[in-house]
Amino acid sequence: MDLLNAVNRILPKLGEHTITSLSSKSPTLDILLPLIDETIKRLTIQGWWFNTHKTTLYTNTAGEISVDGTALSFVADDYVCSNRAGKLHNTADNTYIWDAAVSGTMIYFVPFNELPESVAQWVFYTALSEAFVTDIGVTNEAQAWLSEVAPAEGRVLSEHLRNKRYTTQNSRRYGRIRRAMRA
Repeated sequence: MDLLNAVNRILPKLGEHTITSLSSKSPTLDILLPLIDETIKRLTIQGWWFNTHKTTLYTNTAGEISVDGTALSFVADDYVCSNRAGKLHNTADNTYIWDAAVSGTMIYFVPFNELPESVAQWVFYTALSEAFVTDIGVTNEAQAWLSEVAPAEGRVLSEHLRNKRYTTQNSRRYGRIRRAMRA
């Protein structure tokens, strides 16, 4: 699903006409596009298989570490830090100065058109529900759209688990059980 298609599926439910371009002048569109971006950020900030990457950030000549502008968060392996204003903040020293490179997991913002289909559906139903409740209020139709959010989230979680390849066979407990069965 692309962003124009999603917007054109939401607009009629809000009593608006569909559009041919995302650059169209529409007050509803001016509210809807930021709402979709905010929904993407809120739903993906915890990190999913498609927006989480292991990386190493290196210091510049001033000893600071710059963070990519599309980063939602960074979780360092060995340090306590936070992403502030595009720089990595060293919370232990309360400075932006680092002695060495920092390895960790980066969680990125992914635009709507680049989201996997299951996540795009989740964002679509969540944004539709929020826009409908904000614009029209809580009605039976709003309840119907809200009821679509949980199954969409379940599909995303299923796909996440499939892609992460979590398995019991890799756990210590499973190994102990298997060794006990052989003995």
